Amino acid sequence: MKDIRIKTTDVELTDAIRDYVNEKVGQLERHFGSEPTNIDVELEKESGRNSGPIYRCEVNIEVPGEAAVIRADSNEADLYAAIDTCIPKLKEQLEHERKKRDTLIKKGGREFKEILQSMDSENI
Repeated sequence: MKDIRIKTTDVELTDAIRDYVNEKVGQLERHFGSEPTNIDVELEKESGRNSGPIYRCEVNIEVPGEAAVIRADSNEADLYAAIDTCIPKLKEQLEHERKKRDTLIKKGGREFKEILQSMDSENI
C-alpha cells in the first residue's frame, strides 16, 4: 500500500497513533479497485467545548479512475474512536464505487456482445 500521509492539529503524532492509522486504513486495501494515489489522514483536537475535547478524524483517498475523492470524517470524544468510525464510512463508499464500476463493465460487455451478434447475423 502507498504511504499514508498523516497531518495532526493539536495532537502529538506518536508511533502508536501512526501504527493504528496504518492498520485501520490498511484494512481497506482489499476494497480498492486499483492502488490509491494519495491517502491523507487528518487528526485534530477541537477544544473550547463544555464537554471536553472532541477529536476529529478526516480521511481522503484518491483512487485512479474514480470520479471523485473518497472522503469520510467523524467526531468523537476519543481519538481512536474517531479513527474507528471513519473506516466503515470509507468501506461503504469504496464498495459503492466498486459496484458502479462492475456494472459499467458488464454493461459494456453486453453492448459488445450485441454488436458482435448483429454483425454475425448480417453476414449470414
